[in-house]
Amino acid sequence: MSQATILGRAARGWTRAASATPMVGVVDVLLRGLGQVMLQNNPATGLVLAAGVLVGDPLLAVAGLVGLGSSTLAAHLLGAEHGLIRDGQFGFNGVLVGIALAANLRPDSLLVLYVIAAGASSTLVLLALGHLLGRYQVPVLTAPFVLVTWAGLLAADRLDHLDPDGPGVPAPSRAGTFEGSFAGSFEALLRGISQVVLQDSWATGLLLLFGVLLSSRISALFAVVGSTVGAATALALGGQDPSVVHGVFGFNAVLSAIAVGGLFFVLTWCSALLAVLAAAGAAALTAGMAAVLAPSGEPALTAPFVLVTWLCVLAGRAVPALRPVALADVITAEQVRRDHRTGGGTPPTPPGSDPPPVTR
Repeated sequence: MSQATILGRAARGWTRAASATPMVGVVDVLLRGLGQVMLQNNPATGLVLAAGVLVGDPLLAVAGLVGLGSSTLAAHLLGAEHGLIRDGQFGFNGVLVGIALAANLRPDSLLVLYVIAAGASSTLVLLALGHLLGRYQVPVLTAPFVLVTWAGLLAADRLDHLDPDGPGVPAPSRAGTFEGSFAGSFEALLRGISQVVLQDSWATGLLLLFGVLLSSRISALFAVVGSTVGAATALALGGQDPSVVHGVFGFNAVLSAIAVGGLFFVLTWCSALLAVLAAAGAAALTAGMAAVLAPSGEPALTAPFVLVTWLCVLAGRAVPALRPVALADVITAEQVRRDHRTGGGTPPTPPGSDPPPVTR
């Protein structure tokens, strides 16, 4: 029996259990929310991602789970569309909000309440942006995470009981040089992936890559491509410093490459080239946004990924060689290819019309 058959049977068994048992269903929703951090609607990806964050920093793992729970619960209480909750689309922004706040603020009981409130707020922002952008078939992505975290950190600067004395989010640096040995390059590649969850750990990066591989080989390939292109772009632009080694230029490139390389466009040579360009653009924009935000002390977070992917999605409609994917059809890169090869899939909704309620 092949490995693919075994994994397929295990996935179908888990899905049946999640449908039949409420408690398993809750766990499934939370794991899918974790998996969506890497743009994968897969509970196995979520489980491995949780392990990866735990390996890197247990405190951040706990904060991420608190944010995940509060954002998902808020979606239930607000009556959000059940299918979107089931797919974990209200969880991943809460995860990242929790991790980012815990990385920047002093850990105490007040921080827990702050993460709960911020996680719930990310759901409100997601619903608002989903309503605004969905009719134009533009995905929300991690924009709620970026906006809520920026607001939370700015507010913390003015609140005496929330001390911004955490380790912080890594930002590009000018100090030091990059040593281009194979081991150093491979470690930098993995750190670029780990920085998606604000971790500076090659072990976390390896686990995240494995988690994506469990869901999609194509997305795993583009995660590697994105991190590699991000680091190469930084080096080509003169970023020969520890920031390259620690993956600071990689994580936005990783997410951009995964998103463009087979999720929001059918995978072709043209969309693969666009994914590489998106990764390079995200890396360059990471440096640019870090410089712009430096006076305020705010980190760029995943804003470069969001902006670059929005640009690609909007511009891609004017390129005949690209085949945009309707948001309702975004599952895995492999499934997107199969659907469009057989003529399946939903045509993209014309701008201004009422879209299906997809917020990804």
